[in-house]
Amino acid sequence: MYISSLARAVEGGKPPEKNFKFELSVERLVVEGHELGARQLNAELKDDLRLDLSLHDKGLGLSVFQRKDDEETYFTLNGIKIAAIPVNITSSNEGEHIFMVLQTRPVATTSTTFTKMKLSVVNGPELHREGVPLSFCDSDVSFKYTQFRGLKESFRSARRLPANFFTGFLEVTFRNPVDFDDAFREACRWAHLASFIRSGDVGLGFGVLIDLNGTIVGEVLEANRSDPTSGARNFYDLVVQNDLPALYGGFFEVSRTDAELIRVINRVIQFYRSSSAIRPSSLDMAIVAAGAGLEAAVPFILKRYGGWDNDLLSSRAKFSSKLRAAYTAMGVQDDFLLPHPVLEGLSKDKNGIDGFSIISLVRNRIAHPEEKFRLEGIGYYSVWNMQMWLLEVIIFYFLGYRGQMADRRVVSGFQKLGGEVPLRPIR
Repeated sequence: MYISSLARAVEGGKPPEKNFKFELSVERLVVEGHELGARQLNAELKDDLRLDLSLHDKGLGLSVFQRKDDEETYFTLNGIKIAAIPVNITSSNEGEHIFMVLQTRPVATTSTTFTKMKLSVVNGPELHREGVPLSFCDSDVSFKYTQFRGLKESFRSARRLPANFFTGFLEVTFRNPVDFDDAFREACRWAHLASFIRSGDVGLGFGVLIDLNGTIVGEVLEANRSDPTSGARNFYDLVVQNDLPALYGGFFEVSRTDAELIRVINRVIQFYRSSSAIRPSSLDMAIVAAGAGLEAAVPFILKRYGGWDNDLLSSRAKFSSKLRAAYTAMGVQDDFLLPHPVLEGLSKDKNGIDGFSIISLVRNRIAHPEEKFRLEGIGYYSVWNMQMWLLEVIIFYFLGYRGQMADRRVVSGFQKLGGEVPLRPIR
């Protein structure tokens, strides 16, 4: 079983460094239909955490005039066929040069089953209590996320962090042997909720697969996508970290038992994530994306928990009215619209409309601008925070979570740590 030096470093608990260079011994290399046999590929982990593969040699029999774009490019490692994309093939007096990237991210170098997977985590959520891993067990699988030491100061200022970087390792342990597809699906489920915690996609990859005897039986090349780091503030803070196992417990319980509900939750999380990701470049689009998340959740809440039938759901009632009804159906115990001079002024100008109507009004004015409509920039930001706070409370309601949450609506002055989720206790 061939294991690269990168995988050995990962197994030893070291983060893969950018520009990490190593050799990859492949049993067979085929480039656009040209059979090149067993080769040593040069591999390098680039700044964007993508793996670049290259081969430099003489007499390969390739040239720019012999390209066969319709032919396969792949190599085999431990008998596994791994598809690649040749991004450049050049010839010179020194020989021929082939540069490739993997077609699929990530890939496993074995078809053997295993019981433990150790993956590098890209842009994971910050663990405020350094040295204390985030552990969680669900049925036949357990998860442990360990953050690298020395990141505390960097997390305090997102500007010090690169767009993509390794924050720690996720160890996933299974009671029974599993294959890579099933194992990675479970890991991605963990990462999906982690993307809600950090307000951005979390990447997984570059790891090792270990059997019941503790032997490495394969490795994972490449990592899936993640969102760049940001300093966005949401419900998660130091106090909330203690309640994350309960949040994960609710998420995995719903994943196992309620297919319809988990589909809605996943859609809401995706809108929540996309709204957070686009906010630094376009607050308008962030408000539209957050509004789409509310529109994905509200009909489901009203039908399952509010007693609305299809006729009532399809009525011409304003969305603000439906949102207000969903808020009541969930039993949220909060005034929702915190005192804010700009929004209070908007409410007064519009005949005393409440926060639900303000959300709909601002979203509609972005989609359908009116020359007479005016709102200060801080007003837009406050509306977006109200939308995102609502999405957080909705997800907590769906998951049965009644732990701590920070109040993101407080945009000035002192913000206390934590605070109970403003939902009625579960009976």
